[in-house]
Amino acid sequence: MNNSKLTNLKENEDKIRKQAKKLLRQKTSEILKKQTHLFMHEKSLTKMPEPKNPNQVLYAYYHNNQLTKIENMELLYNVTHLHLQWNKITKMEGLEALHSLKKLYLGNNKISVVENLEGLKYLEELHIEKQNLDGPDPLCFDPRTLIYIGASLRILNVSENKLTDMAWVKPLRQLEVLVARKNNLENYQAAADDLCTLLSLVEINFLGNPMTRKHRYKETIIARCSQLRILDTVAIHSTSKTFMRNFDKVVRLRQLHEKNKIEATRRGVDEFFDLNMLSGPRAQSALSISEFSNQKPKGTVTAFDSTYTFMPRAFWRMRKTPSPHEGAPPMVTPPLEPPPPPKQPLSDNDILPIKGILKKPMPMKYLYDNYTGNDNNKPKIVTMNNIISAAYRVLNEETSALYLGNNIAETGVLEPMQFLREYVSKNVPVVIRSGCSNWAAVSKWNAAYFRKKIPNKNVVVAVTPNGLADGITKNEEGEEFFVTPYETTMTMTQFLDGLDEKRENYIQYIQKQNSNLITDFPELLEDVYTEIPFASEAFDKSPDAVNFWMGDERAVTSMHKDPYENIYCVIDGYKDFILIPPTDLPYVPYKRYSQAEFRYTDNKWEIVPVETVNMVKQTSTDVDTVQNDEYFQSSGLPWISVDPLAPNYLTYPEFKRAHVYSVRLKKGDCLYLPSLWFHHVRQSHGCIAVNYWYDMEFDVKYCYFKMLEKLCGSY
Repeated sequence: MNNSKLTNLKENEDKIRKQAKKLLRQKTSEILKKQTHLFMHEKSLTKMPEPKNPNQVLYAYYHNNQLTKIENMELLYNVTHLHLQWNKITKMEGLEALHSLKKLYLGNNKISVVENLEGLKYLEELHIEKQNLDGPDPLCFDPRTLIYIGASLRILNVSENKLTDMAWVKPLRQLEVLVARKNNLENYQAAADDLCTLLSLVEINFLGNPMTRKHRYKETIIARCSQLRILDTVAIHSTSKTFMRNFDKVVRLRQLHEKNKIEATRRGVDEFFDLNMLSGPRAQSALSISEFSNQKPKGTVTAFDSTYTFMPRAFWRMRKTPSPHEGAPPMVTPPLEPPPPPKQPLSDNDILPIKGILKKPMPMKYLYDNYTGNDNNKPKIVTMNNIISAAYRVLNEETSALYLGNNIAETGVLEPMQFLREYVSKNVPVVIRSGCSNWAAVSKWNAAYFRKKIPNKNVVVAVTPNGLADGITKNEEGEEFFVTPYETTMTMTQFLDGLDEKRENYIQYIQKQNSNLITDFPELLEDVYTEIPFASEAFDKSPDAVNFWMGDERAVTSMHKDPYENIYCVIDGYKDFILIPPTDLPYVPYKRYSQAEFRYTDNKWEIVPVETVNMVKQTSTDVDTVQNDEYFQSSGLPWISVDPLAPNYLTYPEFKRAHVYSVRLKKGDCLYLPSLWFHHVRQSHGCIAVNYWYDMEFDVKYCYFKMLEKLCGSY
């Protein structure tokens, strides 16, 4: 009996399982049969047809059509993703019934006003970039719409819409990601004030706006937006964020304005920042204005919240600020820092203090350190030169281990993001093999083509007797000069004949670096690009200059650096580059040379000195530094004095420490040469090349390099 019952139970269990599996398959089949995705894209539609089974559609794709109006949307009440980009829609309408909509894509249309979204209470993403409107008017926003979607909207893309301000963004209190690239935003301080109320905002992208090139743009945005993690695709370190917030508070306290007065107490400072919507810790350590020794603040100080230009320091050192009304009580200005404690007399056992490097320019001679030897605990004297040399060695070792490789990297075709991430952000060069091999110029350009295409074209040619244009040359007396080439104008045919003849002491090179490809050779532009697409997108700018190069194999470009991001493309022949990173500046020797120029008269060469001007001295505002610096006292142009092809290690032994790389670019190859990298160039006979100069970003790398220049005394 028991066995038969067990058998029946197992049979019933198997039967129930089979029925359950059958029902599950039926349900799955029904779900799969539902048309959750409606594909109506790229069908050249001018009108939106009524969809079949609209209640089942969750994803609707209407992009890349010719639609001018949004219609029949009330049937798609369950849709969560709606794609309407790349149409000709002029008005946002008919979307109120889409109560389940989460993502709306409307980029590349002709919409002038963001409106009629009051029914979309679950909308999380709105992409309305690049509205192709005629005229200068920017995209407008209906405040009622923004207030309604502000409770749910988390991602907003308003790029390329001619926006001039960000005041409209304040109702979007849940916004986390804002993309506003390539607009007309110029006032970064106003933008920071508008964004500081968005406490959920973690990522902003303002690339391509005029304000991104202004001084202190990044610092101000980071300081004001307390939760920001990414600015212009670059992650923000928490330490930098804290420092910039405190720095911003200090700056704002130092800016006085007579219309807005706050009490000069700790409470008054906190209230000032609360009023200006600066979230986060109070400014208890940013700047002490009430805790100076043996005195209390009196009266009031004035402050304002939207102007950040520094006032002259002399004004802040005054004990009293000018009174706004004659006869009014004086106002006490907070000092820049608490006054130092009273000096105590030194005892015989005291060690002399270490002078700070940044306190004064370099007339300090010695540093003192604690000594633990047997010489009666006398202080050990360490020269400043030894300390700086040790710092150079650390820099050299760290760059060898962490920054530089054994060879220059090589790659194929680059995507903009890959180029920016792997090479530009790291400031390292890369060879792009066959990077321009598909250009028409690579298959066309040579001497024969130029003789046929532009035989009578007048070209400016640099001519030298030794191939060193813009380099160091000795005159007959053995004195070294920085010599510029003799320039003459001739036809293209005459230039090519000169290359074929290879006259002794007459070396020709087309090297005028004033964007001469565009200005002097417009006939050749059809064979090349006027900019490098992946580079222009990565740098978010067009090149400042596009240069054409062609010359004798004896012509050499001496070692130098440029403040440009350089894309160098070899069209015919080959180029040999010698590269040295900017971190090796301590081992790249400089000297100051009197300037001269080559003159060629009656088949004879002469070096003629020219009047030089110390441009650095003229533009320097640090009078004390100029007067005390021997480099500013000497005249002449600073130039690299070592020849990397044949370095004299007896004269320049430190040059052995430099990281020297050699690269050959063949026909069709490109080289990304980062800004401030030292480079020396040679070429094959008749080599043709084009290079693109993009202005560098004067960011922290440039600041560190200028500091290194000062320490090295290179300038």
